[in-house]
Amino acid sequence: MIGFSLSFLRKYFCIPRVVKLRWCILVEQSEGQENLRLGVMLCGTNKVIDVAARKFVQTGLPTPVSYSAVSAIRRNEGDEVVFYGADERRLYLPNTYVEDIYFRCIYSEEMMNQPLI
Repeated sequence: MIGFSLSFLRKYFCIPRVVKLRWCILVEQSEGQENLRLGVMLCGTNKVIDVAARKFVQTGLPTPVSYSAVSAIRRNEGDEVVFYGADERRLYLPNTYVEDIYFRCIYSEEMMNQPLI
């Protein structure tokens, strides 16, 4: 089982402990459309982890696809995790969100017993 934690993402992305991490709502803007995604801010920088894409992105660049990050507080609510953004945005995700994305990227005993599609 993969944990839904900053600690897991720190290890996965090899981020040193001196870099503070914080949950955020990543706002992806393209062609006038706005898409909300789960992100992790590397505090004090303009770099953010796009959790679903498993990559780093940079905020504030004037490119066709641009990103901004809104600091968020994470709360477990039943079968969901809710991220409350500082600007009143909310992002609702299932408890298995991180596991669903990273399951096939990390060796585990559970993986050995499940089909990989």
